[in-house]
Amino acid sequence: MKKRHYFAFALSTAALAVSIPALAGNHLEHHHHKVGGYAQKMFEAMDANADGQVTQAEFDAHHAGKFQMLDADGDGAVTPDEFEAKAAERRGAMQDMQKKRKACKEMQREDSATAAE
Repeated sequence: MKKRHYFAFALSTAALAVSIPALAGNHLEHHHHKVGGYAQKMFEAMDANADGQVTQAEFDAHHAGKFQMLDADGDGAVTPDEFEAKAAERRGAMQDMQKKRKACKEMQREDSATAAE
């Protein structure tokens, strides 16, 4: 049973770690600081009605969707195996994206070298 509590705590901590920078991003934007990148994208994803605020309902709805994405068998609980499977899927997607970026940069270098000749 302790393992399940630890997993729930880890999942909650991860959701909070993702959400706090997003909420801070909106606060900074409100005060005319330049905000962008990941925090801004997360904030916009949670702000369902695009009113510049994330309500508790929007926050919960956004994270419920994340939970459903992790709950592969739809039983209302996320097991360590389901969590690891999604993490492995994301790692694979990130590796694929990095390979594509590397290939694109290599093609750009080749094009630049050809144009310089």
